[in-house]
Amino acid sequence: MQRTGWRQRTAHFAIYLALFSDQTAPRLGVTVSREIGNAVVRNRVKRRLRESFRRTLRELLMPAAGLVIVARAGADELAMPAVCAELSPALINLVGKIEAR
Repeated sequence: MQRTGWRQRTAHFAIYLALFSDQTAPRLGVTVSREIGNAVVRNRVKRRLRESFRRTLRELLMPAAGLVIVARAGADELAMPAVCAELSPALINLVGKIEAR
């Protein structure tokens, strides 16, 4: 997916988006490496990413979308509203690129 889709980087995340014809609902994949912190910190980042997808990001995607978010350095310091505020504009930009094609 990372080779065939579109990508966008933000200060704390790398976002990959691809379309799959056999999907009926948007899907999310999350990657948080050990560089971010110990297991507690990594799980907290993953929970925040999944919750931001559930609350706001899913609405921005088309049904055939597959989204992968890779946490980068500093992602563990972001609160929930900051995660949504950083990811939403980047995702809107990616969806705009896809719709322009």
